[in-house]
Amino acid sequence: MPEVESKELSKSRWEGTPGRPRLSAAEAETVVLSEFGIEGFATRLPSDHDQNFLIQLEDGSRYVLKISNSGADRAHLEAQEQAMTLADGANLQVPHLIARTSGSKILEYVHPETGNHFIRLVAFLEGFPIAKAKPQSLSLLNELGQLLGTLDHSIATAAFECAQLENPWDLQFAAKTMRTHIHRITDADRNTIVANMLSLFDTEAAPVLQLLPHQPIHNDANDYNIVVQLADGEHHISGLLDFGDLSHSVRIAELAIACAYAML
Repeated sequence: MPEVESKELSKSRWEGTPGRPRLSAAEAETVVLSEFGIEGFATRLPSDHDQNFLIQLEDGSRYVLKISNSGADRAHLEAQEQAMTLADGANLQVPHLIARTSGSKILEYVHPETGNHFIRLVAFLEGFPIAKAKPQSLSLLNELGQLLGTLDHSIATAAFECAQLENPWDLQFAAKTMRTHIHRITDADRNTIVANMLSLFDTEAAPVLQLLPHQPIHNDANDYNIVVQLADGEHHISGLLDFGDLSHSVRIAELAIACAYAML
């Protein structure tokens, strides 16, 4: 079961994010009914620059309504759909897009306050985040590695239109992203530590990264995007969420990101 976003969180933590949608639960319910022919109860879910709602039906069925930031690129959303289709073909459990009553899977929606947004409805993946699976056994982490390896193999040769877009969350551009925001570290000593690490990245890591294999990757295997289920007293990987940071990047970054979260 996903974590439900509290009213305090939704109003204070992300309210100032540029282009972030601000649909009410009632508006989300109206969209789902009018565009997808599904009647359900909407509850907010956590999201930073987008907006998500859990849609629950009386029969127990569940969906997730995803409203993109006004700055979202349609080509990138279509690339996400292509990646999910390829992953599904490799027998991985990933969200499936639900078609609108018109047949299309992406709705162009205009909100009076926040402008144009793309809206999609995806099937809900049962389970809970791997972050809540404690302790995380070696076999569970092996499953995580197998999941990511299978995924990257399935999308390796895909020619996504968004491949050349510069994603600030792409580890290739980590130094550039951090330098853009380093002024926010007001403690002089800490600022110096980060600056020194960025210099080391430039001289030691960046040249090597360019020599490593590159391909499309999920790029966000954090511990709340990996879904697990409990079976016979043991946790097992059951799915992968959120292809929103899909990037054409250095392949090893897929594993590095997952390992970083696994060590938290």
